[in-house]
Amino acid sequence: MFREKESALPWVRRCSVIAGPTGSGKSELAISWARKSGAEIVCVDSMTLFRGFDLGTAKPGPAIRAEIPHHLLDLLDPGEDASAGWWFDLARQTIQSILGEGKKAILVGGTALYFQLLFHGMAQAPPRSDVIRRRLEEEALAEGPLEFHKRLAEKDPTAAKRIHPNDSRRLVRALEVLELTGETITKFQAQWGREVPEGPEGDERWVWLAWPRNLLRERIALRSREMIQGGWMEEVRDLKARYGEWGKTASQAVGYCQLMDVVHGKLSLPEAERKIIEGTCQVAKRQETWFRSMSMLTPLICPMGQEGG
Repeated sequence: MFREKESALPWVRRCSVIAGPTGSGKSELAISWARKSGAEIVCVDSMTLFRGFDLGTAKPGPAIRAEIPHHLLDLLDPGEDASAGWWFDLARQTIQSILGEGKKAILVGGTALYFQLLFHGMAQAPPRSDVIRRRLEEEALAEGPLEFHKRLAEKDPTAAKRIHPNDSRRLVRALEVLELTGETITKFQAQWGREVPEGPEGDERWVWLAWPRNLLRERIALRSREMIQGGWMEEVRDLKARYGEWGKTASQAVGYCQLMDVVHGKLSLPEAERKIIEGTCQVAKRQETWFRSMSMLTPLICPMGQEGG
């Protein structure tokens, strides 16, 4: 049913990796490593792809980007969406170009799916059906996120635990796979990435930043408040004025979707702040689950084990 995966490891093994949940200090550690090694940074993050999503994604500022080259940032308008295959192809070209120039690369981010692609290569999922997808999208709107999520939970509870009820794109895809193949997306994903890849070459390191849950929550809460105080609300208003309606991926971004509800009068700013902190902590928990399962990554215990992060 699925074609052979496309291996990525020969070039990924020549890179360092810093993965981790949101708010864990990945960027700070990456900058520290890059300054010591002269490496360039490749961002493994689905939200920093969007232009203007700066404060809420803790995107590095102009001074840092002038000092240390950063790649795979600011590639999409908020109204655009992109597939995992599109990202993988672009990441491969970018990393191979850096290595081909004799430079080092550090792969940094929190999007676990992208790291799965880098570690295991790209496998072809079942064919897509525009007809089925459109129908499922309409049904998702009609039923609401919680009821639509229950449909997946009844048929593929493992996938339902990983996919948030508000993530309609992934819910639709999981149900689409079921209708097309009669098999769950969980079964497909279990086949993909089963083998543990060889580790990094030479002095490269593959780590994920592991924080005690209570300390990470405190960091997330503090950072969220600082972002709002620093102009995040104004950033969202400017993005709406500049780009109008956003695409599915951008409109579901934690923090941005809550602040957009403030713009539309659906939430007060204090309510949005509380929801942002709760939603971000939920995202961080899911990210931790992913990275803990990736045995090729070494946990770097924080804060004591974090070098400059």
